[in-house]
Amino acid sequence: MNYSVKYNGGTGPRKIDLNELIKNLINDVESVEQSSIPQGQKTAKYKALATKFKNALFNDKRKFKGKGLDNRISLKTYSNYLSRTRKLFDNKLHHSFKKEIKKLSNKYTEYSDLFDSWQHAETSKIRIELSELQSKLKKGMILIEKYKSNSKNTALIKSFPEWKESIKKGTIIDDVQTGEKLLNDLNKIKVNHEIMYHLVMDANERAAIKIKSDNSLKNKKRSTVIIDYQQYMNGIYKIFLTPDEFFNDLQRKTIAPLAFALAAVSGRRMIEIILTGQFKRASKNSVIFTGQAKKRIESDTFEREIYTLIDSRLFIQKIKFLRSLPVFDDIENIIQKNINDDNKIRNEKTIINSIFSYHLCSFTKNFFNDSRRVFKDTRAIYARIVYEKYFKTDPRWSNVDEDVFFAEILGHDDDETQLHYKQFKLANFDPNYTPIMPENTRLIALQNIDNDMPGLAGRNAAVKIHNWVKSQIEANPDANITTYSIRKAVSVKPTVVARYLEHAASALGLAKSEETGWLEKQPEQSSIVIKDIPDSAEVADEINESTSVETAHVEQHDEAEQPQFTAQQLIDKSWLVQYTYNGQACVWTGPADNIGDAINKAWKNHK
Repeated sequence: MNYSVKYNGGTGPRKIDLNELIKNLINDVESVEQSSIPQGQKTAKYKALATKFKNALFNDKRKFKGKGLDNRISLKTYSNYLSRTRKLFDNKLHHSFKKEIKKLSNKYTEYSDLFDSWQHAETSKIRIELSELQSKLKKGMILIEKYKSNSKNTALIKSFPEWKESIKKGTIIDDVQTGEKLLNDLNKIKVNHEIMYHLVMDANERAAIKIKSDNSLKNKKRSTVIIDYQQYMNGIYKIFLTPDEFFNDLQRKTIAPLAFALAAVSGRRMIEIILTGQFKRASKNSVIFTGQAKKRIESDTFEREIYTLIDSRLFIQKIKFLRSLPVFDDIENIIQKNINDDNKIRNEKTIINSIFSYHLCSFTKNFFNDSRRVFKDTRAIYARIVYEKYFKTDPRWSNVDEDVFFAEILGHDDDETQLHYKQFKLANFDPNYTPIMPENTRLIALQNIDNDMPGLAGRNAAVKIHNWVKSQIEANPDANITTYSIRKAVSVKPTVVARYLEHAASALGLAKSEETGWLEKQPEQSSIVIKDIPDSAEVADEINESTSVETAHVEQHDEAEQPQFTAQQLIDKSWLVQYTYNGQACVWTGPADNIGDAINKAWKNHK
């Protein structure tokens, strides 16, 4: 199968037709599976298919060199595309898995019931139960150090319930020793389909991603953003008090404020708010949450207790209302259309993001009046707020440190990921603060021009318009008043509407757009963000001063297009060089005498 890359139109970095590449890969893999060739040849073919696929995405040196690098996706996008592709084979097990598990069933008879059940179980269930078993066996190695043969070990049973029967019977030492051997054998078994072990980045590419991630983290830790807590909560509370009818529209963008507010008070991802998350009340300010995204070896019914920054009853009510809106009527059909031969080329998260991310991120920028803010900032801000409100006061966290708190509350499996969610700090924080509704300044301004209306147009036309506009602003102070919305609600001539809007522009906060010449609502100057991110050049300087990786600059180019190189020597003595040029992340690896030689070769290869 030919895995040639097709690009869409437009300027700038071009996007790969990933869906087409994936469909071809799936068809080729299935063709190999169904063939009668020996398994060893199948394995070789899987590896070759993966190599072709990766070449089409990123690695083909014939296409991606010199100016061709402008056509290549970023290293991060490459990583994401490989991850998305691997997930499409999640429902397939390795060809040797069931055979190897049968051997273990015969060898470890105490686990034979579990292992035998895997012969007919769904792949997702096998992964979950395998992960749980490995976790139990690892804990046993810790438990054995605390076990006392002459004690009832009541506390130990409470801490390690999975080993309860072995502790009670007094067989725990032998059982744990058997478990250690089983754990070693399980670690040797391949669970995933063979193709998944080849759809991965090589060591150099992973090292480059690690450097970029580390630099991003250093950037965040040296560019904290301070949020005015009270202004932030006032803005969110204002959204929840907006009448329901203002979200009841067929346009996707109409639900952006409510989806943003729900994410802000719960710290959940976009897909969890819109589709997968399930919530039931636990207390006044907490809910039991299931349906977390990004979980491959966790049951859909796994429960987490999370805080809500508003009354949990209101939160659940608004979640149900959001999902009942007409903009979601076609979502299930859209998802189904993206299923190809039972394989989801675009998973639910990707589909939801493609439909709603633009509108939600646009609203986020307007809410903060800051073009650098994005929707997922709500998770980091939420984590900071609940940390300040509950970490020191809730007994639930009395025996853990703040890293565990952040990982738990955000639903991360490791304590490292949460480090990226500490960029925001709070000003004017008061755990007992009750949000207030700000004064409706637009309504007051409109009331001040009441007396102008009778003389503005004949037959009370302006009065009719004015009364309708005031009713809209009273119900929703942020309502967008346009020529179309007025003419749809009030039967008047277009010239009267234009005259009215011209007269009421100041009261409504409207101004002529330089691009269109139309009257448009001007964004309010928000004071939520009270400390901006430092200039990127300053951040880069701080990062370079603190990092152990060597850096250098190319001197023969203009300052505006001067790339900054990051280089390090790898274990095999070759060099890894990473740099960004014209907005494109680039990587080079190869032999070199020193850092200068490595950078010169990287740049020469780029040209």
